[in-house]
Amino acid sequence: MFRGQSNRLDIHPSVKGVTFKEIWKNKKTERLGKTKGNFASLDDLIKMKKAAGRPKDIEDLKYLREIKKQTRQKKGGKEL
Repeated sequence: MFRGQSNRLDIHPSVKGVTFKEIWKNKKTERLGKTKGNFASLDDLIKMKKAAGRPKDIEDLKYLREIKKQTRQKKGGKEL
């Protein structure tokens, strides 16, 4: 996950809440500039943040849930 304006990417070899198999099955492939990469799905990211339960993760959950809500609305035919 990118944090702040430093464009630092945090990579975790294992996380609470989901298995690698689940993450890989649900992965999203996106481009960052010219580089293509695989990322955890929004649902899996929410599970990970929930399981971690640290104050910063709880704060992140507010934003992730709002993103999920807005994404759902867009898929429902509402304004893009």
